[in-house]
Amino acid sequence: MTGTPTPLSRRPSPPWHRRLRAAVLALLLTALIPGVAAQAQSCNPYQLSLPKGQALYLLFPTTDVSFTHDSETYDVAEFNVHDLDPTIGSTSMLRTLVYDLVQDVFCELSVDVQMVTTVPTPTEDRWQIAGIGSDEDDSDAFGRSYGTDPGDLEAKDVSRIWAKEFLDKYGMYPSGEGPLQNANSTLLRWARTIGNTAAHEAAHNYGAQHGFAPPQPGTSEDSSIHHLMSAGLDLGATLTDRGHNRANQVRHFSDTNLEVLAHDIGLNTKMVSNWDFTNPNDVPATRLTMRVLTLLPSLQIATVFDGGLSPWAAPSLTLLPNSVMFQGKPHFDWELQWEVDKSWDNGPPGEVPPGRAFHVGVGLDGPHVLRSVVLGDDAGPLALQPRMVGYSSGSSSSLSNFQIVLWELDDSMASEDFTVSDMKVDFLPRGLSIDSMMVDTGMFSALGLPVEPFSRQPGRSERPGEVVSQLSDLPLDDFPVAVTVARASDLRHVDVTHDATGCEPGIVGEEGGFTPWEADAEVEVVYCPQGTSLSLFPATYTYAVLTLVDPEAYHWDAAAGGFVTGPLESRLFVQFAGTVPDANGNGVDDLLDVRSGTSRDGDGDGVPDEAQGGGR
Repeated sequence: MTGTPTPLSRRPSPPWHRRLRAAVLALLLTALIPGVAAQAQSCNPYQLSLPKGQALYLLFPTTDVSFTHDSETYDVAEFNVHDLDPTIGSTSMLRTLVYDLVQDVFCELSVDVQMVTTVPTPTEDRWQIAGIGSDEDDSDAFGRSYGTDPGDLEAKDVSRIWAKEFLDKYGMYPSGEGPLQNANSTLLRWARTIGNTAAHEAAHNYGAQHGFAPPQPGTSEDSSIHHLMSAGLDLGATLTDRGHNRANQVRHFSDTNLEVLAHDIGLNTKMVSNWDFTNPNDVPATRLTMRVLTLLPSLQIATVFDGGLSPWAAPSLTLLPNSVMFQGKPHFDWELQWEVDKSWDNGPPGEVPPGRAFHVGVGLDGPHVLRSVVLGDDAGPLALQPRMVGYSSGSSSSLSNFQIVLWELDDSMASEDFTVSDMKVDFLPRGLSIDSMMVDTGMFSALGLPVEPFSRQPGRSERPGEVVSQLSDLPLDDFPVAVTVARASDLRHVDVTHDATGCEPGIVGEEGGFTPWEADAEVEVVYCPQGTSLSLFPATYTYAVLTLVDPEAYHWDAAAGGFVTGPLESRLFVQFAGTVPDANGNGVDDLLDVRSGTSRDGDGDGVPDEAQGGGR
């Protein structure tokens, strides 16, 4: 290939599977329903296939049903598009779009969204049934959960959505111009309206709050109009405004609600890594193989970088037959391999020319340790290898420290003079898109939302105005190297105790008999949460970027057209999911143990004394 290689700083295109899925869905919908624009799913197939900690059943009954939970009977009416607007499409099409939308909302959380048409018999330990009927509620509510649950302490829940309430309020204007009326009544607008409400009510049962819907003050976070947990009256000045805002967009969790849900129900992606490498050989590389170690018997790919700076697509992840001892414990040994050719910007498909730079990335659903990086071709490993360190997150020296630990790789660390020329650590309220983990791309989420780091110094409590530090010239002459970025005694970004004293749950607003186009004609359900909402420690994600330099590397220089001895750089971009600290192993966040008096913390390090050999 001739010409100048593209630098590793260009924002990549969306992954192929998103583009393909969007295109197929668009073709299907436009063919079946002329004039309907498709709402393409943003949750990729890797994430959809991951094992989850929660099951959320979207129940669209084909006939009226009843079921009992905790000695209470719940009635759910048949869901039928003819009760809403028979001209927009079939019942099957509407419920499928609602299902896809709710999947997207919970994509990065450990929630398995399932669509059923009969009452399920859950076998999971933690589940919720969201009953969606095309009927009306006696109190004129669109939907209702059965109690906001900080910490998601209730393992089994029920929520309810009354879809015909949207017709009553948004589809019967005398002018014929209601938000779900005539030209405004489309399959997609109905799906968004119902789906947003179903996700909203389900999220209440997982601990999400109306009060956490506003954007973080002083940040670039988008308006609460776009946030899923905003109360109805916060979605617009008039009923018409609110109806259009419900129908026009798929809303998402605010930063604060996402932080709380990440703590309460878990993230399905635990670690995401991207790398900038250079082929140091005088021959092309056609495959890249890594080994990662984990204590988990199961490990799956959650996301893949598929932009124009990667020569390969669809990496494979294979469990190798023999375990490996690491830090005194047997670890499962996994092989991660890139060898499926794809077109890219810096060379022929699937091939990295001598001296050329390339970028790869992958997210996995469990914590792991990188142990080797090997460039190869059809004959096996190449003579020279790119420079990289092994790394993990954890507490290598103390339960009270959250550290980023750098390790010597098994077979590619040929020099004792490696240096980290810079290392920057940020605490994030939500995960970055894997496409954002590059030089000069800016920080954005999988939904394209800007992600703004907290103003918090690593290793210290949160104090307004502080910025995240940058470490420079970190020598790597004595492995492992542990960089402490937080301590268990640090403040959490979200730490709110809810007091239900004097709160009266129920319905507020006008109840029944109102004219549906009146500006104030909307009711709200008041919940009275009791308990504590926390974020993960030290944040939803900790993001580190470091440049690794071998100052005396023997490598092929494409510009010089030959081998040289001199600096060779690689770059690591890695996100570590936050944790729920539980040093004493009782299933409760250590912060709550200490605060409630269940555990003592005599030295104030944030770790229960009994976990460190002391008494309660």
